[in-house]
Amino acid sequence: MTNLRSSVSRFVAGAASADAFPRPAAPEVVFAGRSNVGKSSVLNAVAQRRALARVGRSPGRTRQVNFFDLGDWCRLVDLPGYGWARVARTERQSWKPLVEGYFAGGRPVALVLLLVDSRRGLGEADAGLFAWLADRGLPVRLLLTKTDLVSPAELARVVARVGERLDRPAENAPPLLISTHTGRGLAPLRALIRAAVQP
Repeated sequence: MTNLRSSVSRFVAGAASADAFPRPAAPEVVFAGRSNVGKSSVLNAVAQRRALARVGRSPGRTRQVNFFDLGDWCRLVDLPGYGWARVARTERQSWKPLVEGYFAGGRPVALVLLLVDSRRGLGEADAGLFAWLADRGLPVRLLLTKTDLVSPAELARVVARVGERLDRPAENAPPLLISTHTGRGLAPLRALIRAAVQP
């Protein structure tokens, strides 16, 4: 079984349009979610590289589709965040066709990780994207991030509400609880990725 720690990870390309996407080279694991949900931080933690993907304090830091290789067996894909971002509205609107173009392009998607901030819970945009992905037969798993910033009781309520909102059987796998600060959930997440790309 491939060890994520021993893999050679590298940035491959950042694409602002579908025709700039790199040629598929390995199964792809996609990180999706709202602006400032922590996609780049979780991606770095998965790859066990502190600065593989750039992390910024301002929402909307990721403004293109970024591709990272973990050796030659897996590619991580960081999508632009949706929702509020500190960029022009016209630029935010350009992200939707970019993201839809990624999923419509026949990419070798092994898994989509939909990240949701545990302090905010599952919003309409999150639920809509989850349903959109599931309706297209894409394998998708929900991650609740920043779990170190909420109490155990509130986290339990958030998890219960997620279960109520995503009530179809294919969507009812419990969310993974993640904290890049404490390391919570990272080992199960790496195992999930390995299983997805090496069935």
